[in-house]
Amino acid sequence: MGIFDSYSGAYRDTGSWLANLAGKTIDTVGGALGNPLPELNISEWLQGKPVQAAEPYTQQTSVYTDYNTPTGLPVYPSTTTTSPISPTSPISPTSMTEQQQVNTDQGYDAAQQEANRLMEQQRSEIGGAYDSYLSSLDQMLNQGLSSQRTAQENIVGGQYQQGMSDLGLQKTQGLEALGVQKNKTISNQDKNLKNLADNVRNMLQAGNIYLGSRGAGDSSAGDMFSYALNKQQTKVRGDVMNQSSEILGEIGRRETDLMRIVENEERRLATEKNTKINEIANWFSNAQQQIQTAKAQGQLDKATDLSSISRTLLDRALGALNTIEQTTANRRSALDQWAINNANNISQVKSNLSQVAAFSPTLPTAGRVGGNINVDAQGNMVVPGANWSEEEERRV
Repeated sequence: MGIFDSYSGAYRDTGSWLANLAGKTIDTVGGALGNPLPELNISEWLQGKPVQAAEPYTQQTSVYTDYNTPTGLPVYPSTTTTSPISPTSPISPTSMTEQQQVNTDQGYDAAQQEANRLMEQQRSEIGGAYDSYLSSLDQMLNQGLSSQRTAQENIVGGQYQQGMSDLGLQKTQGLEALGVQKNKTISNQDKNLKNLADNVRNMLQAGNIYLGSRGAGDSSAGDMFSYALNKQQTKVRGDVMNQSSEILGEIGRRETDLMRIVENEERRLATEKNTKINEIANWFSNAQQQIQTAKAQGQLDKATDLSSISRTLLDRALGALNTIEQTTANRRSALDQWAINNANNISQVKSNLSQVAAFSPTLPTAGRVGGNINVDAQGNMVVPGANWSEEEERRV
C-alpha cells in the first residue's frame, strides 16, 4: 500500500467517525427541544442507519392575535403541505461522497505512477551517463593512455635518432672537408719541396756551366756556389715546411674540436632522451592510477547519485576526466615544443660544426733559389740571394 492509499484510508475512517458523531448530536439536541424540525432522516443517514421515507411536512406559522376581530381571539393561518423527501433521490449525500473519494484515490494513484515514471526516467539517464563515463575511463586506460605513451616515446625516439643522424652526417662531412684540406696542404708541401729541389739543381747546372765558360769550373768557386744555393734551399724549404706544419696543426685542432662537439652533443641527446622517457613512464603510471581510482570512485558515486537522483558527483567526475585529458594534451604540446627546440639546437650545432670544418688557408709557395749570376765591378761573380754572413761572404 502506497503513502497515498494509507492517507485515503485514514481520511475515510475519520469521515465516518465525524458523521456518526454529528448524527448522535442532532438526535440529542432534537430530543431536548421536542424535535422542532421536520423528520428528514438526517441523523440516521449520518450515523449510517436505515433511512425511512419522510412524512409530509406541514409548515405552521406562529400564532398571533388579530385585534381587528370582534372577539379578539387568536387567528391561525392556513397550513401548507410540502412534498416529502425521498430517500432514493438522485442527489444522495452518501453516493456523492463515495464517488468523490474514488476519484480522489484514482488521482493520487495516477500522480504517484507519474512521479515513479519520472524518477525511473531520471535514474535511467543518470545510469546511462555513468555507464558512458566509466566506458570512457576503460577506453582511456586500455587504449588511450598506451597510444599516448607510444606517441610521446616516438617523438622522443625520433628526435634522438634524427639528432644523432644529423650530427653523424655533419661530423662525417666536417672530417672529410678537413681531410681534403690536409691532403691539399701535404700535397702542396711536397710539390713545393720538389720544385725547390728542381730549382736548386737547375741553378747548380747553370752555375757550373757559367764557371766552366770562364775557366773556373774546377776552382773553389764551384763549391762556394753550391754552398750558397744549398743555403737558400734550406731556408726556403724550412719556410714551406713550417707553414705547412702550422696549417696541418690547425686542421688537427679543428678535427679534435669537431669530434668533441659531436660527442658532447651526442651525450646531451642521450641524456635528454633518457630523461624524457622516464618522464613519460612516470606520467603514464600516475595517469593509470588516477583513472583506476576514478573508476572505483565512479561506481560509488553512481550508486549515490542514483539514490538521490542527482548528477552532482557525475559532473564532478567528468570535470576530473577533462582535467586528465587536458593534462595529456598539454604534455604532448610541451613535448612537441621540446622537439622543436631540440631541432633548433641541432641546427645550431650543425652550423657550428660547419664553421669548424670550413678552413681554407693560404698554402705556402716556395720562392726561387739563386737567380742569374752577376759580376761586380771588380769582376767577381756574385750569387744573388745567398745572404752570406760576414764570415761566409765570398766572391768568386
